[in-house]
Amino acid sequence: SNESVSSDETEEESDNEEFHDTSTQLEPTIPTSEDTHVPSTQVEVPQRSSGRIRRQPGYLQDYELNLLALSAGCLPSEIPTSYKEAVKDDSWKVAIQGELDNMASNGTWEIVPMPKNRSIIDSNEQLLTMGLLRSKVDPCLYHKGSTYMLIWVDDLIVFTNNASEADFIKKQLESKFKLNDLPNSKNTKFLGIEITKTRNGLFLSQKGLIEKVIEKFGMVDGRMSKIPIQPKLYLQRHSGSSSNAPYKELLGSLMYLMTGTRPDLGYSVSYFGRFQNDFSDEHFKYLKNVLRYLSYTKKFGLLYKKSNNSKFVIHAYSDADYGMDPVDRKSVSGFVIKLNENTISWKSKKQQVVSRSSSESEYIAMSLCLSECIFTKQLLNASLKLVTGPMYLYEDNQSAINMAESLETKRSKHIDIHH
Repeated sequence: SNESVSSDETEEESDNEEFHDTSTQLEPTIPTSEDTHVPSTQVEVPQRSSGRIRRQPGYLQDYELNLLALSAGCLPSEIPTSYKEAVKDDSWKVAIQGELDNMASNGTWEIVPMPKNRSIIDSNEQLLTMGLLRSKVDPCLYHKGSTYMLIWVDDLIVFTNNASEADFIKKQLESKFKLNDLPNSKNTKFLGIEITKTRNGLFLSQKGLIEKVIEKFGMVDGRMSKIPIQPKLYLQRHSGSSSNAPYKELLGSLMYLMTGTRPDLGYSVSYFGRFQNDFSDEHFKYLKNVLRYLSYTKKFGLLYKKSNNSKFVIHAYSDADYGMDPVDRKSVSGFVIKLNENTISWKSKKQQVVSRSSSESEYIAMSLCLSECIFTKQLLNASLKLVTGPMYLYEDNQSAINMAESLETKRSKHIDIHH
């Protein structure tokens, strides 16, 4: 099993490790408004913008959060929201100029008139020419034989047990793009996730990013907590945000940690996400308790072990509460999916309808879980051509199990239609 475990055996850094920016500072050549000459006969008219306050639609507030990608280990507060804001920071100037220089050196584009009766070639054609097949289920995944390549924006990682195939792909990429090749060592970092090879398997964690988040929000010397959220916590919404606390910034950071290697944060992030437009200092106080929990468990992560099973078997565990929100009485679904006893997917999400019984809420949770199981099996079968065994879904509500196994009844017809 690969539940959250501690990585003491792979720990090499001290708990008081400091992080420093070692990037080289270059002289940027990004054009600014001061460099642009405006003829005297022209009058620059400022763009009109509405003063209306934009808010997230109410029907989205209770459910999933927008993912703030911290692929380079950046906190949400460190990411500029516009070009004008980015060019005020020298480090972002260097980053922008570096991307522009790479595009220019790689001949990424050349502005030409659009030919008639011609279609635009997808940039992914470059990878297809190497013999890699693009997954029809996940467009960020390419594969060939036992070699798999994952791409996220301009970062990619290759997994293979064929060294010659890996060298071939690397040489092909180097002939077309400028690469920053990371060594195939015991420790590798990808999108903020630290991948460590151990004698027991691959251990994935985000200890460095967790420490950065804790330091950012001034919790280095704070007390620790053994649980991320208080049992049966009930907070009320405030009409409009009445606090200047960096609630959304912290929530976005926790969201990224949760989606990476921390399924134990699923319910906490989902719960506090309900108040991202209606929070107060009290909400922020309880949200910081998740940081105290991370401080206590920063060495936790996921351990992936090699299986002796010739087939890939999916085991899924589904659960739900029943109407625990006293305001709208909607339930919360949760599930964990394992592939050969290795955790690969998890979610905690508020249901969109009001369940009229605990059996119904459990049934809805099973439907959500099964949808993810089907996606996983499609990815393994259709895209990767891997042999999979039967899927096993575990549920602790006998009435919900009977509803799933038997034909619909008059009282459950509406559930059968939707789920």
